[in-house]
Amino acid sequence: PRRRRRPKAPRPRWWGVRSPRAALVATLGALVGATLGHQPFHKVFSYMVMANANIIPHKSNPQNDNGLPHKLCQNMMVGRPVIVSTSRPLRRIVETYGCGLVFEAENPADFATKARQMVNDPALCEQLGNAGKKATLDGSFNWESSAEVLWQVYGRNNDAREL
Repeated sequence: PRRRRRPKAPRPRWWGVRSPRAALVATLGALVGATLGHQPFHKVFSYMVMANANIIPHKSNPQNDNGLPHKLCQNMMVGRPVIVSTSRPLRRIVETYGCGLVFEAENPADFATKARQMVNDPALCEQLGNAGKKATLDGSFNWESSAEVLWQVYGRNNDAREL
């Protein structure tokens, strides 16, 4: 009997848009089409929209664990899922809003597993991307919601609403 061939998974194309690390791309295996290099900010949203998923591979350290990169919010806003490291704020947002997958920081094998999951499941990508977009445009993860909380805190203390 003739053996059935397993269908090939799509080959991902990788872009490093900000300050990419060639070593990270190299650890992902024999990837074709890896493009590295700085891109001007006005092009970044185009890359985000073209991507099936966007990656934020921050190391978990005191600086990254106490801040939130704008690119996470921007990725969510354009409706694309994210793959983020276990850096505390990234993990918290992604798990709270269900907008992506989380891999163990500095673990290329875990990252590759999550990337493969995204590549092989377009429906999952769509679901996660839609959740991020909804959170930023209609939900509680946007400036309007944050501003209301700030007004309540500062307004209670010094009548800041009058400003």
